[in-house]
Amino acid sequence: MTGSVHSLVTSNVEVGEIPFYPEELVQAEVNSHYFMLFWHDVYLQSRLHMTADLDVEAAALRCFFYAQKRRPLGTLPVDEGELATLLRLPLSTWRGLMKREMKPLHKWSHYRVADEDSGEEIVWGHADVIRGALHVLNKQGMRAARSSNDAARQRRRRLPDHLARAGVPDAMMSNNEFLDDCHRWLEANFQGKREGGRWEAALKRLLREAGISTTKQVPPG
Repeated sequence: MTGSVHSLVTSNVEVGEIPFYPEELVQAEVNSHYFMLFWHDVYLQSRLHMTADLDVEAAALRCFFYAQKRRPLGTLPVDEGELATLLRLPLSTWRGLMKREMKPLHKWSHYRVADEDSGEEIVWGHADVIRGALHVLNKQGMRAARSSNDAARQRRRRLPDHLARAGVPDAMMSNNEFLDDCHRWLEANFQGKREGGRWEAALKRLLREAGISTTKQVPPG
């Protein structure tokens, strides 16, 4: 991360008055962020799109896109040389674009980021980029939770077959409370595919701790 507090010389605002960047985006895993939410109707009605020179608009769009792969997610460096390099522009070209009436960094603002190694940092952030990134991350989190819950339900549904093949008495197989207890134990104590030697050992341990004796061999999943 670059752009220390001491390098912020373009703003008259006290550093303490600059807001902190959203912690969710500071902690976000950039490599897993592969989808950018872009409100095109809002953008096509914006002053940037309606009034900017075409080369300014192109640089502005690059800012939106490259910010998606920055740490923290959705930010840009405040150092103009680093920013020009990131956008693949000569520094002189970037400085020229920033002298226009409508600039590439239209509506970008300074944010503070607390960093354990280098202390407090200043970055560029954009309200719409932040809003879009948070929306995508929340959607990803909900999808991951749904996927995890669906997988757990599938494992619970298949559990009676595993236990029956392991020799659990039929009378116990109709006891949902017993099956739920077995499911919770396995969820807490076993990770991986429910087949092979590790799975057989986990089932044997489960039956042993449940006080169920069986002479059957536990077959693979």
